[in-house]
Amino acid sequence: MKKILIVGGGIRQVQLLDAAKKLNYHVVLCDMTTECPGYKYADTYHAASTMDYEALLDVAKKENVDGIITNSEPAMPIVTRIANELGLVGNSEDGINILMSKSRFRDLQRQVGVYCPAHFVTTSLDEVYQRLPELNYPIIIKPCECSGSRGSRKIEQYDEKIIEEVFTDCKRYSRNNMVAVEEYVEMPSLTTIEGDIFLYEGEILWDGLFYTTRAAWAPMVPMTYTAPLFLEKEKFDKLRDTLSRLFKAAGVQFGEYNIEGYFNNNGDFFVIEINVRQGGHEIPLLVYDFSGIDLCKLLVSTAVRDTEYWEYVKNYKRHYRYAIKQTTFSQEAGKYAGLYIDESIKQYVTRTLEYLKEGDAVEKCVDGTSLVAIVDLIFPTFDEQLACYERINDLIRIKVK
Repeated sequence: MKKILIVGGGIRQVQLLDAAKKLNYHVVLCDMTTECPGYKYADTYHAASTMDYEALLDVAKKENVDGIITNSEPAMPIVTRIANELGLVGNSEDGINILMSKSRFRDLQRQVGVYCPAHFVTTSLDEVYQRLPELNYPIIIKPCECSGSRGSRKIEQYDEKIIEEVFTDCKRYSRNNMVAVEEYVEMPSLTTIEGDIFLYEGEILWDGLFYTTRAAWAPMVPMTYTAPLFLEKEKFDKLRDTLSRLFKAAGVQFGEYNIEGYFNNNGDFFVIEINVRQGGHEIPLLVYDFSGIDLCKLLVSTAVRDTEYWEYVKNYKRHYRYAIKQTTFSQEAGKYAGLYIDESIKQYVTRTLEYLKEGDAVEKCVDGTSLVAIVDLIFPTFDEQLACYERINDLIRIKVK
């Protein structure tokens, strides 16, 4: 029986734990508490912090595990280091750190010759003021190591008060206290390309890509996920070449990575970021809905060098379905009064998830962390999907008192 160590038992790990159990693997779980959602899936439990390298390494050795994975971004370098030390499936630790750092990732883009905006990083507000003349407006200021668009903000013109406010927020959210400042790359539309791509032994599976549309009132926050992705061959080749070069240069050849990018006005594919984890908002479920590929099963099985499902996925005939994942946010603060779904689309709804109960406080959306609910839909035809997409904010919305 294969034995896998999963680091972290939080809600973002549950799908991985469930996949491991369904594969009949022996699940070793490390988390600080038995109250975590993933505890019920564990065959063996060890109380250990996801950030404690020595403790996690000790567990991996004692349990003689066949593989180790996590869906915790901060813990990923530690998990990678342990995999390398024990000869398990893994990546370059420095490569993972590069992808996690917005500044080092921009440097990598420049190094391999793919599109990259002018940028710098700093911990000093004074340095920001000194170096801003190097950049053209608009600019974007964001935490150097963070996710969920926390603190990130586009700034149209020089304004010391706004710059100081945004810089302070970004520094607070950044895990290393570094703040990235870069030229804003104009988006031809509010729709980007996002998704989870999978690597095993350097080979890349591209099926998990789709479109993400942002609302005009919150252009930093992805809201409507539409799948599958249809791109003309020239653009798709450009996308694949750009991402393949980045992964190869970083020495990253295994795992599931959430990417976001878009084609700029010159036709270059600009990679906003590569997250060293699965996409949030249950993206693996969306990928399964439209492609039939279970990325959680794929990640768990290949981590222990069980390649049966990997070989199946590489060779099976694709049958894509038309899907939408709508994430709902509020334009105002108040009390949650429920989720509205129009009667005309209820027949397409496959899954709903509400994070609030009626009467709970609702935050005004400022970034991707103020999510209120998720609605998943599957359509029999593209025309039905398109009709829903065009009116999605009227058809699905939250009610606020």
